[in-house]
Amino acid sequence: MSAIEILELNKTLPRADQAQVNAFVRELPDAETPDGPAVMDADNARQISQRIFAENRELFTKLAQ
Repeated sequence: MSAIEILELNKTLPRADQAQVNAFVRELPDAETPDGPAVMDADNARQISQRIFAENRELFTKLAQ
């Protein structure tokens, strides 16, 4: 089951159950950032973003419309 499917299923629950699920999720440890968020230097971030935009120019153009 994907995260999207879980979120959609959560929407079908009664409000009290949704609140319980949401509280549980907020208490979960963040497996990807156990020591806080990772920080990328500005030059590396700029290079990566330029590559992403260049490789996906058509998609970003459509999204901008």
